[in-house]
Amino acid sequence: VRPRQGLDGVRRALVIFVEHPDSGRRPDVPEAEGASEAGANDPASASDAQAAVRRERRLHDELRLFEARLRAADEDHGVALDAVRSANEELQSVNEEYRSTAEELETSQEELRSINEELNGVNAELERRLEEVSRAHDDLENLMAATDIGTLFLDRALRIQRFTPNLAELFNVKGGDRGREIGDLTHRLRYAALEADVRRVLDELAPLEREVEHEDGRTFVVRVRPYRTARHRIDGVVLTFVDVSGLKRVRLALDSTERRMEALVRSMPDVAFAADRDGALAYVGARIAETSGVDPAALLGRALWDELVHPDDRAHAEAAWLEAIAAERPYEMRFRLRDALGGHRWVIARARDVELPTSLGDGAGDGDGDGAGDGAGDGARGTEAPAPEAAERVGTITDVDELTRAEQALREADRHRNRFLGILGHELRNPLAALGNSLQVLDALDGSALETLERGGDVPVAATLETLGRQSRHMNRLVDDLLDLTRIGNGKISLRTRRTDLVALARQSVDALRPRIDAAGLTFEARLPDAPLWLELDPERIEQLLGNLLDNAVKYSDPGDRVALSIELGPVGEGAQGEAGVRVRIADTGIGIAPEILPTLFEPFTQAVGPEWVDRGGLGLGLALVRSLAELHGGSVEASSEGEGRGSEFTLRLPHSPQRAEPREGPEPPAERQDRPRRILVVDDSPDVAEPFAALLRALGHSVETALDGPTALALAAGRGPDAGFEVAFLDLGMPGMNGLELARRLRLDFGAGTPRLVAVTGFGQAEDIAAARAAGFDDHLLKPVRLATVRTLLRGLDDPGPGV
Repeated sequence: VRPRQGLDGVRRALVIFVEHPDSGRRPDVPEAEGASEAGANDPASASDAQAAVRRERRLHDELRLFEARLRAADEDHGVALDAVRSANEELQSVNEEYRSTAEELETSQEELRSINEELNGVNAELERRLEEVSRAHDDLENLMAATDIGTLFLDRALRIQRFTPNLAELFNVKGGDRGREIGDLTHRLRYAALEADVRRVLDELAPLEREVEHEDGRTFVVRVRPYRTARHRIDGVVLTFVDVSGLKRVRLALDSTERRMEALVRSMPDVAFAADRDGALAYVGARIAETSGVDPAALLGRALWDELVHPDDRAHAEAAWLEAIAAERPYEMRFRLRDALGGHRWVIARARDVELPTSLGDGAGDGDGDGAGDGAGDGARGTEAPAPEAAERVGTITDVDELTRAEQALREADRHRNRFLGILGHELRNPLAALGNSLQVLDALDGSALETLERGGDVPVAATLETLGRQSRHMNRLVDDLLDLTRIGNGKISLRTRRTDLVALARQSVDALRPRIDAAGLTFEARLPDAPLWLELDPERIEQLLGNLLDNAVKYSDPGDRVALSIELGPVGEGAQGEAGVRVRIADTGIGIAPEILPTLFEPFTQAVGPEWVDRGGLGLGLALVRSLAELHGGSVEASSEGEGRGSEFTLRLPHSPQRAEPREGPEPPAERQDRPRRILVVDDSPDVAEPFAALLRALGHSVETALDGPTALALAAGRGPDAGFEVAFLDLGMPGMNGLELARRLRLDFGAGTPRLVAVTGFGQAEDIAAARAAGFDDHLLKPVRLATVRTLLRGLDDPGPGV
């Protein structure tokens, strides 16, 4: 029994019945046993059994072969059945196609009938269009005959297709020349590249335009363009010849005029402009871009003062313009104009009226049609009324910034000069008067007065001497302030910085000013750190700076007012993130500062208050010097006040480097040495200077000789023996004849190593003066008036030579 799958998909079983060869044998007897028994009993039976087995095997083989053939037949039957089904489907599809084709044939018949009707309508439209084309052709022929422009149509082979009648003025062409090539015709134009240009346009399909001349001198513009059909097909070229002789003459004249005007405008340092009566710009020169950084085109149609004039000057500039228009006079105005950097510069704008025609008028055409505009037209044209005119203003803008600022500076300088001279006269007269009065007191003293003084008389010699010293120091300070400010302004001052305790400097400044504070009846408060505050400073300059600020506070305070000095750490720059530094504040409750003076308070010759306070003294140089010295140290100074009568405060900021170690305490300084007698030579052309100075030195125990000129000094030096020569020579530089520099050189030359220590004593303290003294051989340089303490220090240091000048 074997399973089988039918063609209809139903599962079946194939049952095959085969007769067994030993069907008569007992089923429970094995075949081999039976066979062996049969073989054993009967040889013939054994042979039959073997034959039966072979037959069974053959039948089995045939059965298998039959099964295979049956299977193959079954499969062939299935394939055939599939083919039959497919053929049936194809027949059905063909049948449907035949049916659809029949329907399409019926539709096509309907469409053919509709197309036939449309063709009838198109035929009627074509007949109408033909009539329009014929009319257009006639219009074109008439247009070509009537136009003044020579026109030539060529096909792709450069054969003549059509041309206007007036082309005969340029080419030797007739009506029968249609179909001829352009190269076969002669013409009266100086245009050798005509044919090459035509071919170039055909190749590149780009229009071309040239300006050529006629043999009679006229100028024609030749334009060559591709001939494009309605179907966008290039079917040749079109050439037009336009006579521009008159236009060229006008253009050349205008071009020449424009070139002259442009060259003129560019050669001027001024900005040229033109504007209507309302001020709207119709033209502005290109130089405005250089001066103001604005594109000239962006200004057209807008008033100059709307864009570039300083806001504070706009109303005045516009009012002056309208006033000049109303008065029919030229315009001239000085105002500030924006520059290319965003600032403003002073300029002068000048403008005057010019009448401009608004139309060409009767000179616009001519009678010969060449467009030259020579006024040779017909009679009717010559009787036309003159063309109306429009008023416009043209002018220039001149940069006068430097001149204006120079004028302002001169006026300001003149004002400062007059004020300074007044203050200087006042400041110098006061100490001079005090000195004069004191000298008169001393001059009135005779021997009896001195005896009376010794017995306790009431002659004020001590007070007189104190007045002389105080006023002398005051005059010396005025001169120092003038010289220091000049040196700083010229960059001829340098700082000698070293590690310095700012707190100690502040105390010294307060101690020096304490007598004035007490005399003025002021209350003084000092809030200073307990520990030293070490900074990199020039101690002399900082002491001078602090002294000026304290002197200023005392000077502008009244009895009973309070002055306070404080020092604290804080940022130098703006905000809390500024560089580490120190703030020194000097505040007072005095007369205060007017708000309008604060912005210029640190300028030279500026007084903190009005003229009614001039008797408080000062040249207006102290605060200017304070600012300069603060900036030299990398710091700054500022002032604040709530107004007049409400006091003021000055804040000095100095940089601080806390990372640097403070100097260690050294050994105790040695005790001050006593003055050792010296042999000294004093040389000065003024006896009033030389003798008192020599007297002071003699009072200190020194041996002193004086000379009033260089030759006398040389003789005195040469007259002393080698062992009794001068140890120190104080020489004035500004002497007539042999000056101090020449004297120093002679002494060095005559005495060599035995030259005394040369000290320049002079009023010349500029850097070049010190350099000249060093070059001449001086060891030290002292400024007049010389302080006694400085001289004693110098003399004590002779045994320990320092760096010299």
